[in-house]
Amino acid sequence: MKSNFENTSKSKSAAQDMALIQVKSIFEEGLAFHKKGLLTKAQEMYEQVLRIQPQYFDAIHLLGVIAAQTGNLKQADELISRAIAINPNSAAAHNNHGNTLNEMKQYQSAISSFDKAIQLQPDYAEAYYNRGNALNGLKQYQTAVGSFDQAILFRPDYAEAYSNLGIAWGNLRQYKAAIDSFDKAIRLKPNCADWHKNKSLCHLRMGEFMLGWEEYEWRRRTGNAASSIRNFAQPLWLGRESLQGKRILLHSEQGLGDTIQFCRYASWLAI
Repeated sequence: MKSNFENTSKSKSAAQDMALIQVKSIFEEGLAFHKKGLLTKAQEMYEQVLRIQPQYFDAIHLLGVIAAQTGNLKQADELISRAIAINPNSAAAHNNHGNTLNEMKQYQSAISSFDKAIQLQPDYAEAYYNRGNALNGLKQYQTAVGSFDQAILFRPDYAEAYSNLGIAWGNLRQYKAAIDSFDKAIRLKPNCADWHKNKSLCHLRMGEFMLGWEEYEWRRRTGNAASSIRNFAQPLWLGRESLQGKRILLHSEQGLGDTIQFCRYASWLAI
């Protein structure tokens, strides 16, 4: 009887090992799909993992990430919370939970999640960056500056952190510091139109109109430009060529208030 018992135990152990190998293989396939942005395929693989092993932390966690990526924030909150209950020592899960809460505009709760991530991983640059974003959401700009500085300390090439640091400085009306931050972001990623636009607004607020209006032309390349900027067959006039003997078409681009404010300058073109 003893010999038979030992053989049965070894057989069960071998079966469990095979099941673990199978689950890991399925999960890795899902993760590969996820990294390629094939979210539906990844979701199918993660769900298959959970049918075999319902408490598989990584599958639950990344299903929550997919839910967040596809805009299902309530489901993302539930799934990532469930994953954290299984493994409360995952800094990445706390960080992703914070991102979900941040998207839900639950900024204070998001900050608590980022703080947990940082407690678990003190050099977690992304968690500091996300914490800064949540603080910006609460309009606690001075504290946000500190979080972005920490993110940059641990990741000196963090272009997005420089940019959002610039936003925080701008909200504090520290425009020179904001421009310096935007410049550092732009040096790392020169073609980010939004950063150029944000920099231009700081120049304009400081009365540096030549620099500001030139940089403001980057607004044409921003994501929301298509809904507000009209394109014409005629070349754009940026003030460099003479208008003597020529006609110029003026049109409104932004809100009615801006149109009323700036139409007073139209007569200057006729001089």
